[in-house]
Amino acid sequence: MPTRPKTMDNMSKHMTCVEKTARAQAEEDVLPTRQKVKLKQPAFMEQDKAAKKYWSTILKRMEGISLLDDLDSEVLAVYCSMLSRRDATQKMLATALKCVESSDQSDQDKMDALSKIDSLMSKLQIQERSILAYFVVDEYHAHITSDIYDIGLNSFGKRPQALLDVITTAGDDAQSKPCYREELYAKQVLDGEVQDETYFVMIRELPLDANPHDKSKWCMANPCLRYPNDYSKYLLDQIETEYTAAYGSNDPHKIRQFLTRRMCQWQTGSIDRYLDENCMELARKAQISRTAFAALTDDLICWCGFDLGKRIDLSGVGAVFLLSDGRVAIKAHGFMPRNRAEAHEHTDRVPYIAWAKDGYCTLTPGDVTDNSYVDDWIKGGELQNRWKVQEVDYDGHNATDLAIKMCEDRNNEDFCVEIAQTCAGQNLAVKGFRELLLQGRIVLEENPLVIWCLANAIEITNNYGDIKLSKKHKDDTERIDPVAAVMNALARALVRRNNPTLADRIDKGEFSL
Repeated sequence: MPTRPKTMDNMSKHMTCVEKTARAQAEEDVLPTRQKVKLKQPAFMEQDKAAKKYWSTILKRMEGISLLDDLDSEVLAVYCSMLSRRDATQKMLATALKCVESSDQSDQDKMDALSKIDSLMSKLQIQERSILAYFVVDEYHAHITSDIYDIGLNSFGKRPQALLDVITTAGDDAQSKPCYREELYAKQVLDGEVQDETYFVMIRELPLDANPHDKSKWCMANPCLRYPNDYSKYLLDQIETEYTAAYGSNDPHKIRQFLTRRMCQWQTGSIDRYLDENCMELARKAQISRTAFAALTDDLICWCGFDLGKRIDLSGVGAVFLLSDGRVAIKAHGFMPRNRAEAHEHTDRVPYIAWAKDGYCTLTPGDVTDNSYVDDWIKGGELQNRWKVQEVDYDGHNATDLAIKMCEDRNNEDFCVEIAQTCAGQNLAVKGFRELLLQGRIVLEENPLVIWCLANAIEITNNYGDIKLSKKHKDDTERIDPVAAVMNALARALVRRNNPTLADRIDKGEFSL
């Protein structure tokens, strides 16, 4: 049986001769000998006899290994302290559990033992946070929030020479990922736009203006390809195989995976997003102020729509106006129970409470959404802005009672129209909105909640090419309810635009008696 290679051999077997020579020279200049290094135990070990014992034992096992500086001493001390606490914790937990399990102990004694265990765990958590010196966040592009990154950064306290190490490739949904925002800051540091001496950055990626089909450019994202050796040849074969599979099959998922994993290029949105980044930018630019929107739409005919959620999260309502110049004006609003807003801010990662203060959504009293607020919003438009509401279009799920009430209040059984939540039922509105957006014929009342919902929407296609909007998953916190409400109204408004009545033609001067 061949002898297993040493660790250092594994680390250097892919290095060129020039690299090996340079490394040997660097080690000779930098690495001290064991005899020249005088290790000093950090102060926090002075009262820990068990940690000191581990220190001595480990040093005996480290014969022949060079240590660099005080950082090595500190890391070793942290390791010894952790071993010491582990031993103490196991001993205390064993004693406490033995007390709990003993039938001779009273209930009060068992409760006291459990209380000690709980107190012990709390103290240990505090201690762990106080000694953290090195924290690694791997594949940061897959993190939906920056919570793990923040925990590591905030746990160092006053620890000298603490290090946070982030390792990642690019990923999907650039606009919603904390990793992408961190990369933008890193590039500002590299470009000299921001001075940050605590920040070390290394980015290897194929520039967006470079051709991913030009194999000579691949070394920009994979620098080891510049140095011919067995490993770089193996890596190149792998990349070529993935490239052929992606572009040969013309599979968008494989292409995006190749660009993120091998070329380290961030992708905006996901493959099924309803609006790509270009359309999202058009939607942002299509927004106008509330005052300007009211001046544009007051006294006009409109179609309203609503989409009710589970009554414990977000519901939506909207109004659609067909303007005389061919544009379509859209206003939308959200509703959420006040007692659930703070919890949903944590799960949905958006500021519902601040949005409510600014008038972009309404927090209804209690733990469930009061659906009467939806009707009040439409009545408010009729009264204050003198909307001429033709009808209200809705998703029938959880909405029958409200629809019946609205019809009764207006003494019009046809006032509310249920819209089929299928690809065929939604196709005209969903495709129509996107086409109008690309043509510059959409006007949106300013509302960050609506923009967020547009970015969340996923499109689903049936066998006939018809599409509808959906969330990525039914229990997803990337909500779309106000946008869904708008699509219900838009579906009927576009039918009316494409099939004008006699009254419409007379109003436009296209027909007279």
